[in-house]
Amino acid sequence: MKKNISLVITLVMLFSILVVGSPINAQVNEKVNQDEITFSDLEVGPGPVEMDEIPEDLRKKLESRIKEIDMYFEKLGDAEVELDMLKEKKEVSTFSVEDKIELQNAEEKFQYLEKNSYEIAGLIKLEEEDSDDIFFDIMSDEDDVAITRPSVYWDTDSQMYVINGGWKWNQTYHGKDPGGRDGFGLRVNQERISYPSNAHGLRTYDEYGTRYTPSLALSTSSYGVGMRFQDFIGTQTLAETYSAYRGQAWLYFTFYDGIPYGKTTNFVGAYAHTWDKTEVDSISIGRDSFNISFRFGSDGWDNEAYSGIRF
Repeated sequence: MKKNISLVITLVMLFSILVVGSPINAQVNEKVNQDEITFSDLEVGPGPVEMDEIPEDLRKKLESRIKEIDMYFEKLGDAEVELDMLKEKKEVSTFSVEDKIELQNAEEKFQYLEKNSYEIAGLIKLEEEDSDDIFFDIMSDEDDVAITRPSVYWDTDSQMYVINGGWKWNQTYHGKDPGGRDGFGLRVNQERISYPSNAHGLRTYDEYGTRYTPSLALSTSSYGVGMRFQDFIGTQTLAETYSAYRGQAWLYFTFYDGIPYGKTTNFVGAYAHTWDKTEVDSISIGRDSFNISFRFGSDGWDNEAYSGIRF
């Protein structure tokens, strides 16, 4: 009888070990993880949600996730800047064999980070829809700034989205006094969103690839965020540099009214530049537009770029 009992215990233990390591159990664990509370499950209003209003366990998870996402976009931004600088060098100077190898390595590094966003950061980049109502705008008073079409990612871990956009000067900054604050905004067109109050970021780069994380004056709404920051003229290797020659920003959010299945949603990035004594006074983010106002003069302009995703 004791032998039979021992045999039963042994079989139960073996069965437990097999189940723990089996694909079936992995699916069960995945289902359990999916059943965990997410930011989308919270009963919050549209727009920013203060972190202290979020349950502690979820808040800690979101804080960790926000850092991971910011780190990924920092690496992606650094790699893109490195690649752009080498391309610019190729256009204006003789390229050596070493330069060609460096350019190839930079291209491979950037492509790896861009194509493997899921493996690196758990983010799936969504494909843009090719449509007549989506356009890429390059325009300024100087005709020298490109505003990039925003990219959108799905975060499989938190079941949230990330919009990422930016700008780049197409030639050396014109050398005017950069004035007061410039601005950049990200908007989800005609769709209300909710987002943790600190789930955003902005960084800028000068012509030599030096990265800056400026202090931000933030504007928020149910459709996105506006970030005002101070640009400046610096020096490096006896040459003037412009701190906001390139820029990149992101926002981590969820759709307040549910994912807009069957619709094409436009995602918008807006850049505002000033010089002399003028500065960006405010950035209002409406349902289908930005309203950017200036003060201390009229030496400034703003423009936008769109992308569209069909859900």
